[in-house]
Amino acid sequence: MRLGAVPYLNALPLRASILGSLKLEVPSQLVRRYESGTLDAALLPTYKILQQSHPLIVDGVCISSYGKVFSVFLAHRKPLKELRYISLDPSSYTSNALFRCLCAEFLGLTPEFSMQPLDQSNEGHILIGDPAIDFRMSASTDWHFLDLGEAWTAYTGLPFVYAAWSIRGKSVLRIAEFLRSVKQAGIKALEELIIKSKPTFTLTYLNTYIRYNLGEPEKRSLARFAELLYKYGLSPVRSYRPSFV
Repeated sequence: MRLGAVPYLNALPLRASILGSLKLEVPSQLVRRYESGTLDAALLPTYKILQQSHPLIVDGVCISSYGKVFSVFLAHRKPLKELRYISLDPSSYTSNALFRCLCAEFLGLTPEFSMQPLDQSNEGHILIGDPAIDFRMSASTDWHFLDLGEAWTAYTGLPFVYAAWSIRGKSVLRIAEFLRSVKQAGIKALEELIIKSKPTFTLTYLNTYIRYNLGEPEKRSLARFAELLYKYGLSPVRSYRPSFV
């Protein structure tokens, strides 16, 4: 199996027991590998999955949150209503698109977006993954944080799905079953995995903020996200019809 995943802490239980050839890349690079045909399945950002009108998704497995996610946020100094320029995260697809949908549909914000790196002059910056965790835990008190998972749930009442396994090829059933078994093994061994990482924070993060089940609420959330992406010109897909395997 040619598999690819993200190297972030939130994906640890979904990849920890995969032996052999597993490519670890930030979301933007992982997408390039998958789209080039070098991977049979990849833990893709949902934004890219939703660019397909008929995506094939591994059922029962995802990275999601219900409420605060901690590691996906807008860092800002000025009040939200005063922000004119927002720097997006160059390694992200889903979180950048999620924030743009939140601005347009719920927050009433119309900032200009760019890919400028984070520095002291930024008014606001989207950050994701382990770099976001490090920044949030060490940031000075003049930084404020809009947690994107928390905002999505507050406005929609739904969990938010950041990544799921996109799959293709002739052995999709076998690969899907394997990936579900990897998830179960990872969750079962979560305490052991936590001991090898940052025990105090990781326990809270993976047990409190991150969820791994792709069920009916998560599927409704994907459909709602797909609807907003099309509404605001962020996806060409008007009718989202996924298949779950």
